[in-house]
Amino acid sequence: MYIELIREKIAEKLNNSVDFWSHCLTDTNPGNYGINEWEVNAIKQNIQVDIPNRNFTFKKVKFNFDIRLDSSGKDGFNKSFSVLVDGEGEFDFLENEIINLKQLKLTTNLDLYS
Repeated sequence: MYIELIREKIAEKLNNSVDFWSHCLTDTNPGNYGINEWEVNAIKQNIQVDIPNRNFTFKKVKFNFDIRLDSSGKDGFNKSFSVLVDGEGEFDFLENEIINLKQLKLTTNLDLYS
């Protein structure tokens, strides 16, 4: 598999990694009371791949999300954010040019008001 195709497949997987991005939003500062929606825009140009070691890094991935702050009740409010995040992960090759992502980690702190 060519490196450009690997980068493209990793970007596609990052954009659809529901569990990973939802988990990232459970650890925001300040904390939140629920996720309304999120969207990720990873592009292959921002992904560096180390094929022999089966790992990769991503830089400046656009992460848009809408979360509930202050309270889950009537005193709370919804707020939208758009941040650029960096991270890293590992991958495996499966059959038929399928890539499996594992050990995903953000290296950017999600401090919402910094």
